[in-house]
Order: sequence, then structure tokens, then C-alpha cells
Amino acid sequence: MQTSDLLGILISLLTIKHIHSSTYKFDNDTPQQCGGSTHLAKNAKVTIQGLGKVPNGYCGLVVYAMQDMGDCKYPAICATVSGADMGACRAKVTFTGKYFTQKSDHSKDLDCNTPMRKFCTQGSVLRVEVIEEMSYAKMAPPQSDYTFNATISRVCMTTQETDDIVDEYRAPDLSRGWHMNYVLGVITGCCIASIFLVLLCVTKIYTRNNPYNHIGASSETTTPPKS
Repeated sequence: MQTSDLLGILISLLTIKHIHSSTYKFDNDTPQQCGGSTHLAKNAKVTIQGLGKVPNGYCGLVVYAMQDMGDCKYPAICATVSGADMGACRAKVTFTGKYFTQKSDHSKDLDCNTPMRKFCTQGSVLRVEVIEEMSYAKMAPPQSDYTFNATISRVCMTTQETDDIVDEYRAPDLSRGWHMNYVLGVITGCCIASIFLVLLCVTKIYTRNNPYNHIGASSETTTPPKS
């Protein structure tokens, strides 16, 4: 076997290993990893580590899903987020499922106000990007205000999602909560008012029918006998 053949096999093995497990760091120390792309095989995983500062306030990665899911009818790309601490609202992490059909792209943000644990898309491409607030992006590199880890993998869904997004986190419905609190407040107020009226009626009836009141009144009007 020639040296060129051995070199080709070695490169192929290294490429396969890179595809099955690769890590991308979004920080100032590895600016070459921003703006790139990678391919995601069936059993592969791509890990993105956000370390708090990215070059010029922006860093992104495009993940292409390789069409090797076999008999899976609804293949998807999922990003599982862990260890996220978005600090003082200086940056946003956006996960976008890209479609090349008539479907519209779908996005989900991870920031200080919107926690997220999982994002799945049935699109063929997942784009992950970090955008920093302008004043924070101009700070010195030692300044670090956020961290996150996102593990991206292929999954086979059993059904087709209506909006092609799966997110385990559901933001609270504040308007519904306020309405419920208002209704409960009205009910509580009516109950208290009803109890007060019942006590008032009972006191009134008791005072009117108290026999001791009549005895006292009759004794005051009775004239004492003459001596």
C-alpha cells in the first residue's frame, strides 16, 4: 500500500471522527470558528460552547442535516441547551430552522428573559448565532457576561409538527394569570361582603327580638308606688 493511500485513509478516519463529535467555541480566542458550517450525520453530535465574548459582537454556525436517517419519515435537528447563564441581557442566542420549501423559517431566542431547554426543527438546516449588544461588544475581551452550551443532534420524530418547532419551555400566560387574579379577587370580595351582610342581618334581628331590651324599657316607664 502506497503512502498516499495510507494518508487518504488517515484523513478519512479523522474526518469521520470530526463529524461524529465536534465542538465549536464561540469566543474571541477562536474567531475562525465563527461564520462556518458543518454537516451533521445520523449519529453525530455538534456541541457549541458560548463563553461570553465573540469577535465584533457576532458569531454563527450553520449545521446541515445529512440525508441519512433511513426509514425515518419525520427527521429533525434538535438543539439541547444546558448551563445557560445569559447574565445582564447583553446578548441573544438565536436558533433558526431553515426551509427551502414554501414553509417559513422558524426561530427561537435564548436570552436573559427567555430561558430555553430544547429547540427542534424539521428543516434541513439549523443556524445558531450569537448577537451581542453594541456597547458590550466594544468592551475589552476579559469582560464576560454570558455562557451557554448547546448540543445538536439528529432525531426521528413520530409525527409532523404543525409549526415544525418543539420547545419544552412554555412562557407563562401573564394576561390569563391577571384575568384569573381579577376574577378571584371579585369572588373573594363578594364572599366577604355577603358574610358582612349576614352578620349585620343577624345582629339586627337579634337586637330587635332581645327580650331583655323590652324588660329594661318597661321598667323605665313603670311609676313606682306611693308610700
